Amino acid sequence: MAPDWLRQELARLGVGTAGQVLVTLPRDDAFVRRLELPEVPDEELPAIVRFQMGTKSSVSMDEQSLDFIPLAKRSEIPGREVLAATVPHELLKEIQQQCQGLNATLVGVGLAATAIAELVVRAEEGITGDRTGVSLVVGRFAHRLEIAIYRLGGVFFSHAARLSSGVDGESQSIVPEVSRALVALRGALSDLKIERVWTLVSPAEQESVGAALERRLNCEVRPLNAWEMVSTAGAGASPEQGEKSQFAGPLGMLLSRGAPRALALDFLNPRKTVVKPDNRKRNLQAAGLGGGAL
Repeated sequence: MAPDWLRQELARLGVGTAGQVLVTLPRDDAFVRRLELPEVPDEELPAIVRFQMGTKSSVSMDEQSLDFIPLAKRSEIPGREVLAATVPHELLKEIQQQCQGLNATLVGVGLAATAIAELVVRAEEGITGDRTGVSLVVGRFAHRLEIAIYRLGGVFFSHAARLSSGVDGESQSIVPEVSRALVALRGALSDLKIERVWTLVSPAEQESVGAALERRLNCEVRPLNAWEMVSTAGAGASPEQGEKSQFAGPLGMLLSRGAPRALALDFLNPRKTVVKPDNRKRNLQAAGLGGGAL
């Protein structure tokens, strides 16, 4: 991606090219896995997650950036669960070079599905009803479809698919893709109960896709409007209606920088193992001094 092209696109949207930049990546750019781990303290999780992801990835962990999100406890799982993801260092380097070409500073790189969790939590505040189930987000981003399950404010499952060619074909293939993703999920979450569906589609698709999902899943379907959660005063031209859903991930990541209400991934600043101080040498010195005194 040439910096000149990106600069032109930002200018079209009225966005300046100097400053700090947050980037969210599509599901296809990351290797994502839900891991079941033994019950260990938080400070030991990064090392265990890294080891487990290393056994599942065909690429060396030294060539990837790893981050993870601890998931809410489930009674049927004896240990702990995390959602872990890796992206290649080369991809992060390319993004940094693009930002440097725009005289901008890259401050965070996340995953769209986990960044959107911030929007889901905020959208569901104040909604009454049973909160023991899960929320489903269906987002169309150009020719890609991303499907994510959110449970207790965190991402439990994410899936991506490429839609059929042609606008009509793409719209009609959304619901079948959702059905396929849910079939794959039921093995991991047998008591799956979807309370609500949030959609990130164009206004033209909202009526037909929303109605089809409501019939298929027998629950309410609402559009997830990220732009209602942020102030755009002085931000320049607003994107076209059909483009607004493309910004859901970055807007969610932006909101989480201030007062986060959901855990998110950041491949630039991943969770790291807490290194406990090694006091053995100091203890031996103290023991030696004590022995000398005696």
